[in-house]
Amino acid sequence: MNTGLRVIVVGSREFVEVYGIQGVKRVVITDPLEFMMKLREIVNERYVSMILVEEKFLDEFRDEIKRLRLDHPLPLIVGMPGP
Repeated sequence: MNTGLRVIVVGSREFVEVYGIQGVKRVVITDPLEFMMKLREIVNERYVSMILVEEKFLDEFRDEIKRLRLDHPLPLIVGMPGP
C-alpha cells in the first residue's frame, strides 16, 4: 500500500493529458456539473496533498471552492491554465 502524498489532476481530457505526468492520478471531467461532486470526493481522500484544477472550473465554481477551502485547508487546490 502506497501511503505517500499524491497529486491529482482534474479537468478536461486535453488538460489531464498535458499535466498528467507519470504517477499522477487523472480525473477527466466531461460535464461541468460533475466537477464539484468529484472535487468534494477528492478533497476527502486521505493521501492527497495537491489538486491541480483546470482554471475554467475554478472560475465557474469560485464561491463553492472558497467554502470548500475553509472546511479543508488541505489538500491545496491550485488552478492551472488549460490547453
